[in-house]
Amino acid sequence: MALNILAGRAGSGKSTYCVDSIARHLKHECGPVYLVVPEQYSLQAEARLLEHPDCKGLLGNEVVSFKRMAFRILSRYGGLAKTKLNPSGRIMLLGHVVKENIDRLEYFEFLEERPGEINRLLGLIDEFGRYEVTPGMLEEATLELEDDLLKSKLSDLSLIYSEYRNLLLEDNIEDQDIYSAFLEKLAEHRPFKDAVIWLDGFAGFTSYEFDILKELVRQCRDVNVCLCMDEEDEYIFDRVYRTYEQLLRVAKDVDARINITYLKESHRFTNKYIAHLERNFGKYPAKRVQDIPKNIKIVECRSIYEEVDRSAREIVRLLREEGLRYKDIAVTARSIDLYEKVIKIVFPKYNIPYFIDSKKNIEDHPLIRFILTLLDIVGSSWERTSVLDFLKTGLYTEEICAVDRFENIALAHGLRGKKDFGSSIDEFEEVEVLRAKLYSDVTSFEEELKKCRTMKECCKILVSFFSKLDVQGKMQNMSLKFKESNMPVMANEYARIWNITMEVVEQIYVFMGDIRLTGSLKDKVKLFKETLLLGFSEYKIGFIPFTEDSVQIGVADRTRSHDVKGMILLGANEGVFPATFVDEGLLKDDDRAYLKNKGIALAEDNRTKANMEYYLIYTVLSSPSEHMIISYALEDHGLNPMRPSVIVQRIQNIFPSLKVVKDYNEGVMERLTLPLPFLTENAGLLRDVEDETIKCIRKWYRDSAEYKHEFERILKADTSFRRDLYLPKDIMDELFAKNLYMSASRIEKYNRCPYSFFMSYGIKAEKRKEAVVENTDVGTFLHTLIDKASKKAINLPVDDSDKLMDDVFAESLEEVGIRSFYDSERKKYIANRLLRYAKKAFRKALWQIHGGVFQPAGFEVAFGPDGELPPVRVRLDDGRYVQITGRIDRYDVCETEDAIYLRVIDYKSSDLNVSPQDLINGQSIQLVAYMDALVEGIGSKSEKAVVPVACLYFTLGPDVKSASNRSEVSREEELRLKGYIIDDPEVLDCIVSDEEDAKTMSIRRKKEGWSVTLKGGAVPRNGFDLLRKQLHKTVKNTYERMAEGDISIIPVDFPNKNFKVCDYCEYITVCGIDTSKPENFRKQPQYDVDEAYTQMGSDD
Repeated sequence: MALNILAGRAGSGKSTYCVDSIARHLKHECGPVYLVVPEQYSLQAEARLLEHPDCKGLLGNEVVSFKRMAFRILSRYGGLAKTKLNPSGRIMLLGHVVKENIDRLEYFEFLEERPGEINRLLGLIDEFGRYEVTPGMLEEATLELEDDLLKSKLSDLSLIYSEYRNLLLEDNIEDQDIYSAFLEKLAEHRPFKDAVIWLDGFAGFTSYEFDILKELVRQCRDVNVCLCMDEEDEYIFDRVYRTYEQLLRVAKDVDARINITYLKESHRFTNKYIAHLERNFGKYPAKRVQDIPKNIKIVECRSIYEEVDRSAREIVRLLREEGLRYKDIAVTARSIDLYEKVIKIVFPKYNIPYFIDSKKNIEDHPLIRFILTLLDIVGSSWERTSVLDFLKTGLYTEEICAVDRFENIALAHGLRGKKDFGSSIDEFEEVEVLRAKLYSDVTSFEEELKKCRTMKECCKILVSFFSKLDVQGKMQNMSLKFKESNMPVMANEYARIWNITMEVVEQIYVFMGDIRLTGSLKDKVKLFKETLLLGFSEYKIGFIPFTEDSVQIGVADRTRSHDVKGMILLGANEGVFPATFVDEGLLKDDDRAYLKNKGIALAEDNRTKANMEYYLIYTVLSSPSEHMIISYALEDHGLNPMRPSVIVQRIQNIFPSLKVVKDYNEGVMERLTLPLPFLTENAGLLRDVEDETIKCIRKWYRDSAEYKHEFERILKADTSFRRDLYLPKDIMDELFAKNLYMSASRIEKYNRCPYSFFMSYGIKAEKRKEAVVENTDVGTFLHTLIDKASKKAINLPVDDSDKLMDDVFAESLEEVGIRSFYDSERKKYIANRLLRYAKKAFRKALWQIHGGVFQPAGFEVAFGPDGELPPVRVRLDDGRYVQITGRIDRYDVCETEDAIYLRVIDYKSSDLNVSPQDLINGQSIQLVAYMDALVEGIGSKSEKAVVPVACLYFTLGPDVKSASNRSEVSREEELRLKGYIIDDPEVLDCIVSDEEDAKTMSIRRKKEGWSVTLKGGAVPRNGFDLLRKQLHKTVKNTYERMAEGDISIIPVDFPNKNFKVCDYCEYITVCGIDTSKPENFRKQPQYDVDEAYTQMGSDD
């Protein structure tokens, strides 16, 4: 017996030597030969053996992993009669152990609130199993331990591990039991006597694997181990050296011969620069090469998307210019999750066949969502979200239109709870059929669950529900549809997910079926759902390549190929590759060091993992034989800045002449690969009609029968933002221009953003209706309440206002379109909150009215064709009139012998200020329009002079934006009105009763008399005439822009406000504006108050 170690650096021919030796053995010698490789490399190893000319099939030799070898021996000599507990069963069982012993835990009591940590706990228990650690060893390690925290941690782990092992039935086994049984059969029957075994692809072994190797060395003729290492002690081979030392101890323990062979020559690399990189990457100091290395590139990209797009262009170039095939190219990243979605978008554009070597979680699969949302419905008393998510899985019904309509009705009517979903729906017959069936099926399921006493019964009911709805048949039909649509990955996924689901249910039934369920239905459902979730969390779906000639995409620690000619490394960023290990896991590095001192060896700590990262970098950089491309992005998906990795620095240190290629600075010819992807990714470049190269490219596209139409379409719909949009005059006339009646709010909306105005009033696009009380609903409701209460008793004492508001509130609920507020506790709470708000607003109104000389003269006064007052008429150049209509919330009068003084009050639910420049720019015209309508209407009927005095906003509630709580808002501030007020001492002397009244309108007494202190609101003596004149000019200019068809996406910029118009716009996803770019907003003229009135007085 002998242990032969074949060592050499990457590319030295170890795997080739191994395959050649196996082939020679099969050709010239008798006896079995085995090739042992890691599980993920077995398919590749078999293919390589079969390709060898002297290996005629796999007869006489076998490619196995340690696990497959164990199952093979146990199936031959016995040991598989016990039921194997798979990962889902194990984590569910562990979750049950934690729940049952939570009161006995000290350190790990947090697991009750953080069940997601149970996955990590299972990983730690797996680690204990792999390294043959027992609960007793952990308990023994706590003796004489002074660190109380570590002591409680190890005691808890010992308890959990012990209870978990005890709960495993005598006829059940898990992975560590399989290896234990394998070792027993291996020693007892010596099945590998005189066999030859080769091990390739390993950097290290677990404790159990070393025990297996020890037994194999005892009975085999030769055990040959290939190790990637060098005679020179480089730190990147640190882990492999430790494996080598342990192998020497194994040979010594069994008194076996040790033969060590070093392969020194490199056979992989046809590119001498990659060979030099492989030799020097881990050396200090590295031997520098001053030449520019051929076929080695470092590429800097702006974003991850551009990084993937660049890799696709490089793949096309390697095929065209270097003669490579897709199967000769590998794409590697340290974390494929960052790139997978982007790759699935970009690579198909370039017609690149690819295979992503990753495993997919199943928690978001429709079948899993179907089960979990079904339990959510029952456990959450029919929450609307759960019901709709259940229907959208597509496994309950295939009537998509009925589901969509059902969702619209559920949202519009505010359906919530079992009672609501149990009531009939009359709008659509198909929706009612769906609702009735859903209610019947789920209610039956719910009633059956109520009777459950054990987990086993829950499993039976769930499977019965599957059978009733033929869920398995639906899954098979979906798999067939995906297969017919040439989507093999999805077809494979749907074909396998049913078996996985039933396996999880079976594991619960077999291993946890007798667990008693107590408490309410909600408690039972919660426990059953949590158990299922734990089971599903352990499953990941992996796939095999569907075609041989495809680009292999994988993560660095799983990528292994001897036939790669071109390697593209994505994500050479700091903190990404090499990865950083901040989370040390449930056992910290210091904890592992303590256990190691106690003779309990476990897996690597974070320091060792960090060293291992450089070994992974080395294996990636030494994989290709001809081409090496390293790329990194400057920002991640969240636009956070990223820096290049140490990989880039080291490569540039070895090759000082190697410059980083900046992808974003490359010209059009460097980006030109395939016609369609170039067109879609570079439409903006093709707009540069002055560039001669682009002229030629544009001509080629126009002359191409295949791409001409696509070229014109994409160029027309360029992704760059288009500001200027105009409707044809006939369409604009039909929508707006022929209608000469307009409201002030519409004109304001148009001046804030013409496109938003068009979407709202042109095509009347509305968001889906939902039965929720929004801010606009609250404002409308409060308007109604204040108006009604004011009309009923405007002279009512303030102390009696609350009782009146109670009566008005009850009358008004249905009138404003808000459905019954008192059919649930939640709605009752909202109603009472609104009532308190309304009472305070009404008291505020009464305080203001009782404290001054103005008296209300009208509420909800309409001006327009059918109103109490005529419309505001604005003359156009062609002699027609635009007529402004609206409704004045309230206007007050103060009448003397000579004049009628007018004050307009507009109710607002939020605090607003006025500025004359907003009137000039058309963003705030309501108050002035109301006053203009009053002056014209009352002036035409009265012989007295009509004097406009104030246009004010009445805020329905305190302004608390700058106060930490409501108690800090003074009564003075609460009653203050804001808006336009005449700043004429003679007029103010007639309308101000006292200091308190003056404060409500921001008026103060000075030496020369009363004066307005409100910033922007002080109107000079003739100011209201100027305001009304400007109103007409603004309306006329706005109408002329409308008549020209201007619906441009040019929202106005508010430089002095901390928000943008787009922040509250429902159509921002339609227009596609980039709000981060200031150039996309319209800059409006800025005036101070004096400049504004000067501008109003001009004839321009």
